[in-house]
Amino acid sequence: MSELVKNVLLVVTADPRVSGRAAEAIRIAAGIGGWEKVAVKLCLCGEARRVLAETTDDLINGDVCESYLPLLLESEKKVHVLTVEDESGVLFPNVTMVTVSQLAAMGRESDSVLRF
Repeated sequence: MSELVKNVLLVVTADPRVSGRAAEAIRIAAGIGGWEKVAVKLCLCGEARRVLAETTDDLINGDVCESYLPLLLESEKKVHVLTVEDESGVLFPNVTMVTVSQLAAMGRESDSVLRF
């Protein structure tokens, strides 16, 4: 008998320069994603996208981001970035740009949505 996989969406809006909430969301996403009983998606919105920068020295708990974010980036379709209308392009391999309506649909399809 196969076990039901839960879908969890973590939406990060916190500015990682002033709050450790973004790093904590990344740590949690990487941790529960390893269970293989939870399908995790992480969406970075606004200033939270700074965790994708080449250097995280100016971020609170930037070392946590550097340690755990690669685990999420190894898997396709786990990391998303909310776009503004005039944005396009690829930020990183395995990072998907999503619109507000796509983010809303991801939320509806999820069993749990956590906001950081």
